Amino acid sequence: MHRNILLVEDDTIVAIAKERSLEKAGYNVITVDSGLKAVNLLKNDENNIDLILMDVDLGSGPDGIDTAEEILKKHNIPLVFLTSYTEKEIIQRIEKVSSYGYVPKSAETAVLDASIRIALKLFNAYKGISQREKTISALAAIVENSDNIIVHKDLNLRVVAANSAFAKSSGYNYPDDLIGKTDAEIFDVSPEDEPVKTYMDDEKKAQKLARGEFISRDEPVILPDKSVRYVHTKKFPVYADDNVLIGTGNISVDITDRKLESEELKKLTRAIEQSPVSIVISDID
Repeated sequence: MHRNILLVEDDTIVAIAKERSLEKAGYNVITVDSGLKAVNLLKNDENNIDLILMDVDLGSGPDGIDTAEEILKKHNIPLVFLTSYTEKEIIQRIEKVSSYGYVPKSAETAVLDASIRIALKLFNAYKGISQREKTISALAAIVENSDNIIVHKDLNLRVVAANSAFAKSSGYNYPDDLIGKTDAEIFDVSPEDEPVKTYMDDEKKAQKLARGEFISRDEPVILPDKSVRYVHTKKFPVYADDNVLIGTGNISVDITDRKLESEELKKLTRAIEQSPVSIVISDID
């Protein structure tokens, strides 16, 4: 796939030479001779620029460094400077603006090509990390704001991460208060006491499952005020990227209302079955 390079160079002879050498190296080159023209061109998204080669000295207008700073405020594009300067002050200004450095104007095509390829690889790597961070951040927000209880435990059944719903159901103010604790420690009971014993036994069983498998059950949760809620809990193994088991994940959905409705329905059904009165429904003309 051909990459689109925006070459910003005010010297016509240098611009033509760079343009020809880059095209021979397989790039599509768009050339402008001033910073203002570069800024205006980038307002049109249809240009689809993959990388900018920016001359530092652009004649009478804003220099390349100031132009690059303005461009990078609005566009996420890798930018490599072309320069004949070696002064420390200029180099420091370049390094402050661009993460992709500079190439001497006198550099051979092979060197320029290598610099462009490295810049594009770095850019794609940064972009991938950035997108991954955004995804993780979004998922973390969803987990934290979920009404469902969500918790991750290590191989020793100790909490690694949890959301506020789990903290609230356990009588704690913050999820961080639960880190490092087992269910027995969280609820301040013996590991042999129910329902904590079943909680922890299920955790151990879940650790023996393959990736994608899970166990689930309806279970009671005794709240700090001693009231009882019922949840449907799904427990599953958690593996790291290298396929090494690192613990288990739990997701619990409150089913108290549904369970109570079911119990009431059962009671009503039994009462009807045991009633001596026969109920007959017939069509009425």
